[in-house]
Amino acid sequence: MLKIKKTKPYQHNSSSVHIIICTIALICGIVPSLALLTYFTKPANAASLTLSGITTMQEMTPYICDNSTVGETNTLTDIRDESTYTVAKLSDSKCWMTQNLRIVDKEITPEDSDVTENFTIPASSDPWDDTGGVETNKVYYAGNAVNGAYYSWYVATVNSGTAELTGGNAPSSICPKGWKLPRTTEYETLKDLGTAKVGDWNTATDTGYWIGGAEEGSNGAAFFPAAGLVYTGTLSDVGTHGRYWSSTASDAAGAYRLGLEEDISPYIRSFFKYAGDSVRCIAEGWPSKDVNVVAVRVSPVISIDATSGMKEEVDPNKITTGTISATVSANTTYT
Repeated sequence: MLKIKKTKPYQHNSSSVHIIICTIALICGIVPSLALLTYFTKPANAASLTLSGITTMQEMTPYICDNSTVGETNTLTDIRDESTYTVAKLSDSKCWMTQNLRIVDKEITPEDSDVTENFTIPASSDPWDDTGGVETNKVYYAGNAVNGAYYSWYVATVNSGTAELTGGNAPSSICPKGWKLPRTTEYETLKDLGTAKVGDWNTATDTGYWIGGAEEGSNGAAFFPAAGLVYTGTLSDVGTHGRYWSSTASDAAGAYRLGLEEDISPYIRSFFKYAGDSVRCIAEGWPSKDVNVVAVRVSPVISIDATSGMKEEVDPNKITTGTISATVSANTTYT
């Protein structure tokens, strides 16, 4: 048995999310940090709340997306800069922004964004070249709300997308809290449900693809404009190409993105991290809306992956002692 001290110091947002800080006496001499156990329980209104019942991007939860019907839409405010975006539950049963992100020149925080610490999105600058390399910290916004802003991958991943990230997914993004950059697998799933090329590609008017359905305006599909990209010091290919960052790195220099062109179907390919691409966000999901315990985390050295005996109510104003039984695994050997 592991002896612990535990408190439930606060309730997070409107849902019953309890943060329990546990001091594990057995290993406190080995691990300098406290164990963090996070419990998620279903909000009282989880059975009925849908996309139509919220007003801000930051209110999004997996419960809301699960309860919404495919094709349901709403216009939500991003509280970070008061911009509004349309969102929808698409044919992949995920909730997506259906407009391109355009936030610039703002400090974002863990309270309002998909970050673990504060990050400043830079002000819009002129289109840039490759002089900044992988860690190019640049944004360009030409004032076109349909095409949105263009972000280097370093900015899109709030500086977690460095050269050291040679594979897998960046852990953070400039998306609002409750949202994230899509993984390549999420783009693949959506486009495999159907794509429809639309617009007059010769005049660059409303060109792009409906993705998630085989016809323009299909229920559960979203329009991705051919917004172009920032590359070699210019904004180019507006109306003939579209480029959308994923969270997935390909190697030290590159990351994967969704590509749109007139003559071929949408595809996923790698490109230089210093380029400026568009950003769409997808709602972050939890393993299950009916599971009370979602995660139990400690320092990276030790994880507790099974618990029991934590059902009692605890006075949040005092420390209560108790015991839990747990299976403990570690990436090194301990006595």
